[in-house]
Amino acid sequence: KSHFTNMQTVVHIHESSAKLPLTLAFEPQTPEKDIECIVREAIENIVTFKGLNSDRIVLIDLATGDRLPGDDQSRLHQYKHILVAAEGEDDQVSSMVKSTHWYSNGNIVVKGPRAPRSMHTVSEGRSSSHSNASNFQNPPPQVIQSAPIAPVEVKENPKNEDPPANQVVREPHYLERTGGLYTTPLDGKNPHIWSGAKGCLPFSFLLAGSHFRADSPPPCYLPYSRISKPRKMDKQTLLSGTEITEDGLLKCVDQTILDRQKGIVTDVLKKLASSLANGRGVVGISLPIRIFEARSLVERIADWWSFAPTYLNRAATISDPLERMKLVIAFAIGGIYVNASQFKPFNPILGETYEGEYMDGTKIYCEHMSHHPPITTFLVMGKGYKFSGHYVYNGSLNTTSLLIMSDGPNVVTFDDGQRIVFNMPYIRSKGMLFGDRTYAWVGYMRFEDTQNRLRAAVKLDADIKKGMFGSKRADIFRGKIYECDPSKKLKDVRGSDAVDLDVLKTDDLVKELSPLEGSVLKNLIIDGKEYWNIDRDNPTPHFPIENPLPSDWRYREDLIWLSYGDQRIAEAWKLRLEELQRGERTLRLEHPSAKAHAKNKH
Repeated sequence: KSHFTNMQTVVHIHESSAKLPLTLAFEPQTPEKDIECIVREAIENIVTFKGLNSDRIVLIDLATGDRLPGDDQSRLHQYKHILVAAEGEDDQVSSMVKSTHWYSNGNIVVKGPRAPRSMHTVSEGRSSSHSNASNFQNPPPQVIQSAPIAPVEVKENPKNEDPPANQVVREPHYLERTGGLYTTPLDGKNPHIWSGAKGCLPFSFLLAGSHFRADSPPPCYLPYSRISKPRKMDKQTLLSGTEITEDGLLKCVDQTILDRQKGIVTDVLKKLASSLANGRGVVGISLPIRIFEARSLVERIADWWSFAPTYLNRAATISDPLERMKLVIAFAIGGIYVNASQFKPFNPILGETYEGEYMDGTKIYCEHMSHHPPITTFLVMGKGYKFSGHYVYNGSLNTTSLLIMSDGPNVVTFDDGQRIVFNMPYIRSKGMLFGDRTYAWVGYMRFEDTQNRLRAAVKLDADIKKGMFGSKRADIFRGKIYECDPSKKLKDVRGSDAVDLDVLKTDDLVKELSPLEGSVLKNLIIDGKEYWNIDRDNPTPHFPIENPLPSDWRYREDLIWLSYGDQRIAEAWKLRLEELQRGERTLRLEHPSAKAHAKNKH
């Protein structure tokens, strides 16, 4: 008890026999929640070991220092602070007990199978705004399946070095096996309903302890086998249901999609009228579920970066700053069309995350950090580079079109220090009320490497005509890479004004280096060389990791039910989650610190 309280390096369990007791090794700074997770894993390993009787388990409640009865294994998880020892003369048990050591904070290296995730990462759990920590105290019986650990060799690692590839830490904790949890019903026979009595699952975005509602039962989580298959990323698949018009627009021709989305504006206006009549204002409206696909925006934005393994990996292997700039431009422009789905993704919930990988092993991390304005941050870790930034989502609607904006810096940083920053173009969707449903990319893109005095300007939806009577093509872009004067600041234009900004008028130009042109639906040509071709170069698919944080997008109930094909229940869950988001935002705005910030701002 005293060792635990003082966070000493080694915590020893009650020694009740000549046999060595179970020993857990911790560094002094190990957080208490990490210790709790490791202790729970130790319990799982011992109580599930074959042939171990309950009377051979010694439990100590570190909150009181008292020895607890070990005859009722169903009570093991009722205690938050328990350390475990085993008694008896069974050689196998003794061997397992002697060898149960744990990797902690990088200073103990243990041989054995490598754990897929660090304990520190998983123990962070969901963000505090919707933490369900109480649900983690009682993991379901089916996850208590840890196999006994083989004898291991423990050695000090004072330099805090990463363990070699053939050395392992430990068997993963059950929270590190999140991909396999709660995929089968707790009660009942419906394979899609987790419980007919409990209101939500442990990883729910609702508040813990929410009551059961018949119109929105908690769904079983999607099994990893269902979501882990990489999507097809060829041109035909990505642009299915559309055609490229003579004027360069992407036109929706899939009648099923058009029928599902028919009358959206009318539905929204009806909901707005009802919301106003009930005194809830515009915050009471919600878009109909039929226009959504079973994906979250926090995950779908990774489609934009699907050429990272192709172009950024190559850029990391060279040192020429100009050629790197060209490859970064190819990465950014080549990925624009990849996210051309005619369905809307779910808006992320505050704290929602996505962890994934591209087929080459490049890591993806995304998190929705702000509810209003909606902001998602991201980090992509590749071979010799990292790609990071954030998007601030916004939209502008008029009588003929919807302008969709994702403002924010996209930063490519190579291991040698070169840094290129760029912005994404806007999307214009027409035909919301009448006419053809079309899709185009508008505005501009700027690329900047101030360290090497390089900038590039690209104008999308460029004013290029084919002959005297030719029509303008919306997919055409043109631009240039040039040596710049970094002391001259560029005009930063956002919103609808950015659509018509002529970025090719460059006051900071010192010397033009490379002209570029092409089509977002065909190719990119720089200095006469084709860097990207939509028919030749396929994007690299990404897929979610097997065991993500509990805040992962795949645990959203509305998204899960839509994936199961039940729009009615999906709509009910979507409304519940949206109401919770609005309520939590109101609480944040009413907090004294928020009011003080608003007062100082004005």
